[in-house]
Amino acid sequence: MMPDLPNMPPSPYRALYDLLIPADDELRLIHDLVSFDFITELLSDTYCHDNGRMAVHPVRMFKYLFLKAYSNLSDVDLVRPAKTDLAYKYFLDLAPEEDVINPSSLTKFRRQRMDNDELLDQLIAYTVRIAKEMGVLNSRTLIVDSTHSRARYGQKPIKQVVIEEAKRLRQACYQESDNTKGLFPEKVDEADIDQLLAYALAVAETVESEMPELISREHIRARVNRVRELTEDAHLELRVSRDKNARTGHKSADSSFFGYKHHLAMTEEGVITAVIVTSGEAADGVQLTSLVEKSHIAGAEFDYIVGDSAYSSRENLVSVASQGCKLVAPLNPRVFSVSTNRAEGFTYNKDANRYVCPAGHMAVRKLSTSSRI
Repeated sequence: MMPDLPNMPPSPYRALYDLLIPADDELRLIHDLVSFDFITELLSDTYCHDNGRMAVHPVRMFKYLFLKAYSNLSDVDLVRPAKTDLAYKYFLDLAPEEDVINPSSLTKFRRQRMDNDELLDQLIAYTVRIAKEMGVLNSRTLIVDSTHSRARYGQKPIKQVVIEEAKRLRQACYQESDNTKGLFPEKVDEADIDQLLAYALAVAETVESEMPELISREHIRARVNRVRELTEDAHLELRVSRDKNARTGHKSADSSFFGYKHHLAMTEEGVITAVIVTSGEAADGVQLTSLVEKSHIAGAEFDYIVGDSAYSSRENLVSVASQGCKLVAPLNPRVFSVSTNRAEGFTYNKDANRYVCPAGHMAVRKLSTSSRI
């Protein structure tokens, strides 16, 4: 059930915030300058308004997610410092003595409430509006590019990933103390996935219960959390390579990755105006029109679009000109290529300097014009 908008309750310890958190602290500035109330409207339909147990307000849950990304922490590792870090509590509108959420609540919120493809565009639009209101956006130039991200589930069996992470945890403990070698459970048959998962979980539990002096160390605790997350995920995904949307992309002719591409548009001030996520083999250039449209919808105003040669196709040059903008980019080889036998659907990968077929396979070599004759 949707609760009322959270406000910091009266507290005899509230003065600690003014005493211990500097006025120029980044989280304090974000809290004081940016209102997150718009989250209530965005997520209102995902809550029941007249029935059920009272939930933690979505604004506060979203702020937890913001801190998770801000600090690059897992759900478990975020909640732990949030109990004692006054800057975190101030940002969350909690009184110094108030308790924080259970990590499982954050996991559930992230998976169930934020699973909306349109939500990212709405958040970006709100960011652009805030930047315009504060006078941050002064340039009239839009920069487009893409970045690679590996799939969460790589191209190897889940049992291999689990056993590797369990081994890393054991080795990290061995490096800290030789006395830990006799405490771990006996190794099992790695061919049996059920035994393997039970073994990995037992390794994590052994560190937690038998090695209190090690579990208090940040890098050991992070590996324990990683092993636990992998064993839990393994019950949902029997193979790590089952990420059906991920594909093999190429950073160069002899370097590849398995995962996704994030296509971005941003202003010169670094404010992101549009994001499109595709599989790893997708060409950059074909995303330009959508990036420009999303940037306009978000409220960005620009006259010039700057990118690399991947974006200067004939289609993009015409599209950008029709919107009254100018594209600043080196000419794509496809613009002036004289080849007439290229099949429909082939795209040019400027990083690898190769063509990619519709199925996502890249050419293994180039053939010069002189060698054809």
